[in-house]
Amino acid sequence: ATVDSYDSSRGAYGTTNNAESASVSTNNTASYSVRLNSHNRIEGDAYIGLGGSPTHGIYVNFFSFLTGQKRQAQAAAVMPSLSPPGGMPASLGNVTYSSGTVIISTDLHFTDLTLTGNATIRIQGDVRIHVNDDFRMYGNSRVLLDPGSTLTLWLDDSAEIRNSAQLNPDSSATDRLTVYVYGNNERLYLRNSAVMAGSVYVDGDFRM
Repeated sequence: ATVDSYDSSRGAYGTTNNAESASVSTNNTASYSVRLNSHNRIEGDAYIGLGGSPTHGIYVNFFSFLTGQKRQAQAAAVMPSLSPPGGMPASLGNVTYSSGTVIISTDLHFTDLTLTGNATIRIQGDVRIHVNDDFRMYGNSRVLLDPGSTLTLWLDDSAEIRNSAQLNPDSSATDRLTVYVYGNNERLYLRNSAVMAGSVYVDGDFRM
């Protein structure tokens, strides 16, 4: 997986619109708080929390790349207070989509939500999805946002996006996807060739 940057005023991310000015930052100061495992890449700088050691707090595996510098943050990042959204419908329970296209145009509530295979969810309108436990995207599954639509994901537990899964692959529409991860495990995994374009807030770990 790769963390990169681009100039949104020039359109979508691509070979002629990318740069090495991305940054990854944590408020944590412990050893290995920022960890790049095999074949991951940050096109820019990595920051350990205020008072932490960049040398010990930021780990880059031999087969991974940090094109910028290991740095110490000058101030703690202010995180929003996260809690489940109000006014959501009753849970639909554990739901798995493994093929075909599902159109979602209203707020939905799940216990677990899993997308596998070539399953596609199309978002139409302004939609909120609340998942109590695990949110997973595997294989070639996709979540696409129709023009002008927005998606806010409220994830109470861990989330994993891996293989060639795509959660809003449209880099010209990053302002239309927001993901909040909070609650028990508070972890977001982005692995393999998975793609996500949006704003992400994680109370716990963000792992690549």
